[in-house]
Amino acid sequence: MPYLNFFYQKKYFFLFFIILLLVGFYFRFNYFDDGLWSDEWISFYIANSNLNLNEKYNLHIALEGASPINLFIKVIIIKLFGYSYQSVEAVYLLSSMIFLIVSTKLYENKKSKLFYLFLLSLNPFLIYFSGELRFYTISTLFSILSFISFMKLQEEVKLYRLVLFFICILLSMLINLYTICLLFSYFVFNLFNKKDKIVFLVLILVLIFFFILSKDYLFLSSEKYISQFGGSSGNLNSKFFFGYFFNIFFGDKIFGAINLLFFFFSIFYFKNKILLNHKLFLSYLIIFTTYLAFIGYKFIFRDIFFPRHFIFVVPFIIFVISTLILEIKINKLKIFIVSIFIFASIYVNIKAVKPFLPSKPNPEFVNKILNNSQIKNIYIPEIKDLNVIDDKNCCNYNELLFTYSNSFKKNNFKILINNEFSNYNRFWTICIENPSFREKTDKNKLKNCYGKLNILDNEYYIKKFYFKNDLKATLYENKKFLSK
Repeated sequence: MPYLNFFYQKKYFFLFFIILLLVGFYFRFNYFDDGLWSDEWISFYIANSNLNLNEKYNLHIALEGASPINLFIKVIIIKLFGYSYQSVEAVYLLSSMIFLIVSTKLYENKKSKLFYLFLLSLNPFLIYFSGELRFYTISTLFSILSFISFMKLQEEVKLYRLVLFFICILLSMLINLYTICLLFSYFVFNLFNKKDKIVFLVLILVLIFFFILSKDYLFLSSEKYISQFGGSSGNLNSKFFFGYFFNIFFGDKIFGAINLLFFFFSIFYFKNKILLNHKLFLSYLIIFTTYLAFIGYKFIFRDIFFPRHFIFVVPFIIFVISTLILEIKINKLKIFIVSIFIFASIYVNIKAVKPFLPSKPNPEFVNKILNNSQIKNIYIPEIKDLNVIDDKNCCNYNELLFTYSNSFKKNNFKILINNEFSNYNRFWTICIENPSFREKTDKNKLKNCYGKLNILDNEYYIKKFYFKNDLKATLYENKKFLSK
């Protein structure tokens, strides 16, 4: 494609690189400040509490599914940037942008960098999870850093490279247990290639340090983590073996199928080159090791995995597919396929519905209603003491989510708990109603916020209510006050 060469001249390359980063940021920013899932809430709420660090750690181990380092990361962010969940989201969003920049190191030539950056920037799965208060984005960043630093070791083993690799892979595993598949992939790669004893030693040391630092998490929280799924189990069912989550990774059944076909075809196409291309070979190892580990765990133990647990393999899948497309020798065919991927990548991000990427409960609308209201009293049921947090009183997601948004002006409102509402003629209540992460509840059971507010029926009536983004703000007024 000689007429596109001007894209890759230094000044134009930098311009298009920045444009693609801005496009990636634009789509990711659409998911910033979009609410919070209940599983995002737990470690955030614990990190935000007045407990000491050891107490926070013990609560996290008892109640959370993610490893404790995620708690410590949130504690630091909250100390530096404030108590609202948007502060943590902003840092995670920044890490997703750093990930995009770092990932282009997988390619040497400018053409490949731009195409790969485009596919990463517009991948709907990476976009959706870029702002979540979970380990997904940060673990993906350290996964790609560990990959790049491991590749540097293949060029030459130096002390600083060993240290950098050790830090990146250890942090990746500490943040996201599932990235242990990376470690096994690096071990197999080293076994097939240099068989460098120093690299083997570093890999073993990583594993030792990981188990030492994660022993509480691995042995004390495993049952809690498995039981939290209840009857929902995971997603490794019969449908999985038709699509391997590609429809979810790429935000569309058809586009997912196209990517899956390209991926499988790449194995045939690169069969004589895989062992010679270190980055390609290691990418395949990571992808297949991860899938086999999760599938094996399902059949030996039980299915507790979801597509988001696979997120760190998505950049490597895209890398394989991108490499295949750029290897096509027939220019017209290459232009046609590149055009399809560009069009499809844009389409899946602007279409209304994406599989398994639903909207979250978001308190911004109801907070706006509260801020504009003259009534500044809010009754919160079920909570006995706002300052107490333990394994019996955690973590009040349904009751307190709206108060930890940066749009909630804490000093402007009086929070009522227990029977304090009886001293007021008017007050608001906030309820998360029929969110997408729960089974739908019929209208009768929804009454009075799932029955939590039945105590108000005798003396109060509903003056008005507002509902949007799964949150309902209801204004109650005393019946005696009405009769005056």
